[in-house]
This record gives sequence, structure tokens and C-alpha cells, in this order.
Amino acid sequence: MAVEQALPKGIKPLLLIVSVMPDRTAADVAQFIKTNLTTQWSPGWHWLLGPDPTLEITWLKWGEPLEPPKTNYLDVIDPQGYLRVVYPAPLFVSDVVHAITVVANE
Repeated sequence: MAVEQALPKGIKPLLLIVSVMPDRTAADVAQFIKTNLTTQWSPGWHWLLGPDPTLEITWLKWGEPLEPPKTNYLDVIDPQGYLRVVYPAPLFVSDVVHAITVVANE
């Protein structure tokens, strides 16, 4: 949410959260939202859930390893679907805002 709030007006990125847990369900996502997000989550947020073979297609698209990552990270992907920037945790809001703004204005 902090990233979305810090972006210049008119830049509305979509956020795709890809689960690395094959048994994660829509109910798990709903519980995460209820527990962790104090304000209404953005309608631009989407969760990709599914068994490993389904998720592997997504990982391969962006050249990610097929095994679950050892840390959380955020990828900035441009409108053409190309991976542009990868941020490992912890995320610095100012860095992520800068990367999204640059990609959005190209």
C-alpha cells in the first residue's frame, strides 16, 4: 500500500502476487487481506494460486528458478511482459516507486 500511495497520480500498476505454496487457497488470501491490510486493498492486486506445474509456467516466463525463493521479492514487469527490476526483501518504498515510475513513463 505504501508504494501505491507514493506513486505519482495517474500511475496505477497492477500487482500480481504469485504464491510459491501449491496448497494456498483463495480463503488463505482472504485471511491475509483481513489480517495484514488495514485499509481496503487495491483492486489492482491479483493473486496467482495453483499447483506447482501451473506456477512453473509463470516462473519460466520471467526466468525465475522453479524452486521456491529463499526470500520474498518484488519484480517490476513492464506492460509488454518483460521483467525489468527485481527487489529482494526488505523493500525500500522509494526505490520501488522510482522503478515503477520510470517503467510507466517509457
